[in-house]
Amino acid sequence: MSYSIIIVFFITRSKFVELQHTSSSGGLFLNVGYVKSVSGILKLLQLILGAVAVGLVGYYYTNSDCGIFYALYTADTFFLVISVTFLIGTFLIYLSCIISMSTASLVSETVYEIVYHGFACILYLAASICFSVKTFDRFDNPLCSINGCYKAAAIIGFFITVLYLLSALYPKRSQVRGLIGR
Repeated sequence: MSYSIIIVFFITRSKFVELQHTSSSGGLFLNVGYVKSVSGILKLLQLILGAVAVGLVGYYYTNSDCGIFYALYTADTFFLVISVTFLIGTFLIYLSCIISMSTASLVSETVYEIVYHGFACILYLAASICFSVKTFDRFDNPLCSINGCYKAAAIIGFFITVLYLLSALYPKRSQVRGLIGR
């Protein structure tokens, strides 16, 4: 079975690529301009670092070679819950901005992104501080592999906090006018 792919470029605020199979009824729009924008790059970095942090903490959450079951610590759980929550939320925002022509411009015109990234910054900061204090305090065994991985995850958490802060402080003028009330 053969099918063709039609690629069309739309020149508006940003570039869109339409991929359409001749056998299907609709097309899939990819917002290439959003991926190259500052907001798109920040969200992509948040996704990549968030996935690394979730992977590190999630693996060692129950798999430890130190002989102690560490999943009972609330700092690990708090950091993991915050990381997974904002990883999923940021992925959904990023995906919707990529596949929809209007979402990238509509979401960026509202106060939603400022509020979302502000809360993400605050909660990630709290989780990273709590997690790093407990991590640097309780692991003294240099032979324990969880030591370095948890410390790396805590440092990545602080980097993600800075990325969410930058996303919250990088609003458009209409967002700032909406917050101030003109």
